[in-house]
Amino acid sequence: MDWSGTKVIDYTGEQVGAALRVSPGTAERRLSIARTLVDRLPATLDLLRCGQITYPYAMKLAEAVITFDDETTAKIERRVLTRAAEQTLSQFGTSLRRAVIAADPRRAAQRHDETVAQRRVVFTPQDDGVTELWALLPADGAALIEAVLNSLATGQTHDRSADQRRADALVDVFARVLGDPPLPEQHGQRPAIQVSASLGTLLGCDNQPAELDGYRPITSAVARRLATDSSGTWRRVVTDDTGQLLDYGRRTYRPPANLTDHVIARDKRCTFPGCRCPARLCDLDHGEAWREGGETNSETSAPYAPDITLPSTTPAGG
Repeated sequence: MDWSGTKVIDYTGEQVGAALRVSPGTAERRLSIARTLVDRLPATLDLLRCGQITYPYAMKLAEAVITFDDETTAKIERRVLTRAAEQTLSQFGTSLRRAVIAADPRRAAQRHDETVAQRRVVFTPQDDGVTELWALLPADGAALIEAVLNSLATGQTHDRSADQRRADALVDVFARVLGDPPLPEQHGQRPAIQVSASLGTLLGCDNQPAELDGYRPITSAVARRLATDSSGTWRRVVTDDTGQLLDYGRRTYRPPANLTDHVIARDKRCTFPGCRCPARLCDLDHGEAWREGGETNSETSAPYAPDITLPSTTPAGG
């Protein structure tokens, strides 16, 4: 307020922003840095004036000391300016971080704990069949991942770039974990990634888009490749042209109602040689024994009269 009690609004940020043709927020940031240099970092300002350091050096230092008192700020300044004129900006940044930690180890540890508490992994689907994977991790955990990926990518064939080899190695690591027996099950099943595709697409009769669980539609070529993968990583779900499930893989032993209706309508009668029992009075069973890896789908399921016993009438252990 001025001498008359009238509230004075400071438009300095707006005026500086207009003069420099930057946003008011950017102008305020530069003003804050300038004030810190003039009021609290005189030695840094002197080096900047004589050209021994550039503005990014001064900016980094000014922003790093904003929460410290004047005495601590002076200690940090003296420590980092000793070699600043000889260092690259990256080297100066490392020295500055070391000085800030040394100036107040307790506060540095607190900031570390608060930031690590925000650790997370984010999956962001992108177009054209790729997903962006972003993670905020403790530095030591990230260093561990980097060391492993670099090791796995070293010595491989060089028909791929280093970035491509590391990306492929990251996927390979988790593919191996997915095959680890102790991995916790979900709803009584081992974790797997579901791919839903029409039967016509999988047979190559058409090229309708398929659906990758947790992503978006994928191309028919990718769907066929994943559906034939033998690693057990992918759970294939086949649908008819209306989206009704026809193939449940090994997700369930007993055929669900829609698959039962489909098989009964298709076969009409018991498929055991010589048997004429109507399919509606039959039990659906697997052509390949469930205990030997048989799957529940329209190709392997068929109606058999109730008095016909096949090796696949019960699941393994059931």
